[in-house]
Amino acid sequence: MIEFTYTIKSVNAETNQMEIEYNSPGRDTIIVGTPLPLSNLTIDEFAHRFAPFGYWTEKEYGYQVPEVGTTGSYTPPVLPVV
Repeated sequence: MIEFTYTIKSVNAETNQMEIEYNSPGRDTIIVGTPLPLSNLTIDEFAHRFAPFGYWTEKEYGYQVPEVGTTGSYTPPVLPVV
């Protein structure tokens, strides 16, 4: 799990939009444009939903380039019954 902090940088109530700046140690600072959160969410929950995890993960791990014609299959693991 990636830990982060956030700061709301701007809010436009007329257009229901805002900007959130995300910071995580050792990673790029990212500003994300979002809608305003609905009243049923905390600001922390909302910020988590829009956090740039995908961007940070891409920067950390990079991409694989598969060969054209590669095939395969996937069988999901059987989860234990709780």
